[in-house]
Amino acid sequence: MPNVTVTPAQQPRILIVDDEASLTSLLQNLLNMEGFLAVQVVNDPREAAGAFITFSPDLILLDLNMPHMGGLEVMAQIRELAGEKWVPIVVISGANDGETVTRALQSGAQDFVGKPFRRAEIVSRLRNLLKVKRLQDELEIRNLSLQEKVDEGVRDLLEGQRDVIRRLSRCAEFRDDETGHHIHRVSRTAEVLGGAAGLPPAEVALLKEAAAMHDIGKVGIPDAILLKKSKLTPEEWEIMKTHTLIGGALLGGSRSALLRMSEEIAMTHHERWDGKGYPLGLAGKDIPLSGRIVSVCDVFDALTSRRPYKEAWPLVRAREEIGAGAGSHFDADLVGLFLERWADIVEIREFYADDAGSSTWSVRS
Repeated sequence: MPNVTVTPAQQPRILIVDDEASLTSLLQNLLNMEGFLAVQVVNDPREAAGAFITFSPDLILLDLNMPHMGGLEVMAQIRELAGEKWVPIVVISGANDGETVTRALQSGAQDFVGKPFRRAEIVSRLRNLLKVKRLQDELEIRNLSLQEKVDEGVRDLLEGQRDVIRRLSRCAEFRDDETGHHIHRVSRTAEVLGGAAGLPPAEVALLKEAAAMHDIGKVGIPDAILLKKSKLTPEEWEIMKTHTLIGGALLGGSRSALLRMSEEIAMTHHERWDGKGYPLGLAGKDIPLSGRIVSVCDVFDALTSRRPYKEAWPLVRAREEIGAGAGSHFDADLVGLFLERWADIVEIREFYADDAGSSTWSVRS
């Protein structure tokens, strides 16, 4: 059975793996006299892996020639268990020819001590390696602490960026939609549709935030057009369509993934699958997926919202209209996913419903 000495937690832990019980007893006594009290001995190399897991040593003394399992095989097991954690291994062996030493060092040993060894030599080498181990552990702790601070700073920066985007989108929306419910509905619906389309969770989260900026370009549209209580003239409609270009210009040039996707959506959410949309007349998969997703969500919300020149469509009629646009106005695959998630879409619509009898209007598409 392994001989375990219980010691204070701050003591460096040394594991000895050698089949010669007399030698391991000598080594343990020697180390104890030198102040190393946390020493565990394993005489059966097949138990080394288990001892490594339970004892978690800071340094290992390892013989090479042992029955049942050689030292190099034990070393390979320990390296696999340790992963990225650095645990120095000192090989102690009577076979100390150049080839053996080289093979041990190439297999992952940090040092090699030949048998018979001198007390002062082995103690000095152990102290040096343990000092390096301690410095390595302290460096890892500092790096982890620094990484945590960096991660926290990045999270704060991203949240601040998202907050600015939300406020900007609300600012634009409030010019003709005091409730701001339109951007909530489009964002949440885009989130649902993006997830159904198989986007990774990180991209779905970006899409949800970026979709809120789809109509940011409205800030550049004159009030006389944006707030007009009747249908726009052809000339006014051409001006209204420039909100896509204005939005793209406002959001363009950023290195932020969120703002790049926001720019993409602002520019392309009025493009059509058949190429008859605006502002660029893109068609099919030349339209970015984010723009195709928001296009479906935005049109659905426009159909089911009251306008100065029309009443809100019933949900059943809006569903039929979205279905009819598959392959012409919209990406047919996205329409299919949209209809599959219909219950979720309706739930979002009802949760962010405009106040009954409100005098405010949703955004013009």
